[in-house]
Amino acid sequence: MLEFLEEHGEPNRRGVALELLRARCAEIAEDTARRQRQQQHVPRALPPAGGAKKKAFICGINYIGTRQQLSGCINDARCMHYLLRHRVGFRDENMLFMSDDHPDPMRKPTKANILQGMQWLMSNLSPGDSLVFHYSGHGSQERDRTGIEMDGMNETLVPLDSSYAGQISDDVVNQMLVRPLPTGVKLHAVIDSCHSGSMLDLPYMAPCNNGTLHWVAQYRDGHIAASKGTSGGFAVQFSASADHEYAADTSSLAGGVATGAATFAFIQALERRGLTITYGQLLVEMYHTLMRAGLGQNAGGGGGYDPFFGSLMGGASRLRGQTPSMSANYAFDFNAPFKM
Repeated sequence: MLEFLEEHGEPNRRGVALELLRARCAEIAEDTARRQRQQQHVPRALPPAGGAKKKAFICGINYIGTRQQLSGCINDARCMHYLLRHRVGFRDENMLFMSDDHPDPMRKPTKANILQGMQWLMSNLSPGDSLVFHYSGHGSQERDRTGIEMDGMNETLVPLDSSYAGQISDDVVNQMLVRPLPTGVKLHAVIDSCHSGSMLDLPYMAPCNNGTLHWVAQYRDGHIAASKGTSGGFAVQFSASADHEYAADTSSLAGGVATGAATFAFIQALERRGLTITYGQLLVEMYHTLMRAGLGQNAGGGGGYDPFFGSLMGGASRLRGQTPSMSANYAFDFNAPFKM
């Protein structure tokens, strides 16, 4: 159009028309650029990234209305949110909460949203930052075709839309949350799902055998182990079960209200021992809580009333469960104080 006016327009009218058209084209170009910049930003439903010393991504999936429906995972997420906010000092605006009953579509735990949430958690970090990733939902396994996994299997998170979008493998979780973790930043992950032992693919794991702890290297090849570590930060995971085990979703924890056994045991240990607990004491407390309840998917048992869950949900709590474990990017002293 500019070329047409330059060739065929009358001199005065042509000049005015050209100026108006150039101005309009400039407005359109600026508007297009603005929209592109907005599309590159974190979606509006996510909390603002950066600046906060404490950030958390909390995800609870009950798979409502499906054949795989669970009962306690959203409650787990709410309990973790309550703990972080009221006991550890995390602020609401720096916690991203996803659940399948959330009214905002950007906060439903689809595969794309979970990956976006992980990206948000890892954005704009600086030394001294403390990160938490809590996932409660289904966990699964798939064949490892790289030959890296000692048991030949990858562990997976199961998003709400996994039936068509696919699952999230431990390789991806490691690439998203562990590998980019910079020096001076710490990440605590609590994974309450089946097959969750090595969900972050961290190089070292501490099994809890009869209440005793020791570190076990997860990879025979030192180069592979190094490739699964951080970029200088500290990463530790508390998991609900070993890779070959299942994890309990039970209504016997809080007066008939369903929760996950591992999330319950984790929070109960912090409530009973306080935030001065060590990493080793926390894992052993979780282990003994589950042992007192009776281990295994078909085990019953009682754990008595817990004031934290009772005040949040009402009622007494009984527990059944499985074997929890801890993994990290390096083998550290179990007597180190636990700090989120």
